[in-house]
Amino acid sequence: MDVYPMVEDYNSVDRYRRFAADLQKRGWSDARLEKLMGGNFLRVYREAWGG
Repeated sequence: MDVYPMVEDYNSVDRYRRFAADLQKRGWSDARLEKLMGGNFLRVYREAWGG
């Protein structure tokens, strides 16, 4: 089965870095990007399991 990316430009190993850079160009703050890229997950993990 072939898989087709939704956005072909992000079909590479550095997709998250490129996506974050593009959002930053559109005015997203570092704090907002950190939340999007896993900061919220890490916060909840620490609160729930003390990690």
